[in-house]
Amino acid sequence: MKELPIHFEGKGEVKGYTFTQISSSVSSYIYEVEQGGHRHYEVFKKLVRRNTFKGFDYIAYPRSTFFSVWAWTCMSLEAAKKKLLVLSKIPTFQHLQLEADIKPYPLLYAFRCKFCFLDRKH
Repeated sequence: MKELPIHFEGKGEVKGYTFTQISSSVSSYIYEVEQGGHRHYEVFKKLVRRNTFKGFDYIAYPRSTFFSVWAWTCMSLEAAKKKLLVLSKIPTFQHLQLEADIKPYPLLYAFRCKFCFLDRKH
């Protein structure tokens, strides 16, 4: 499985940002994000994806559309560590992975159905 890099420069919608892994657990990560002298932290669940064209699994870094779903921004390292602790108690998303899934939407729908609505009365 291809892991996330420890340090990388952003591309596309995050061009100009520098990402550095600060901490990780079995199921979550904290990255420090710097841009123009400003710093914040991104905390997110480990999401295992499958690249069916190249035939390997990889850990996905969240796109902007995933924030507040399985990724969060924290302004301090202390707040990020607290969030990491909470996320570490939630199972990884690997068991929700769909075969030949390279688009996020079915996965997010499955996640919302499985975890967010468990206590909803029908």
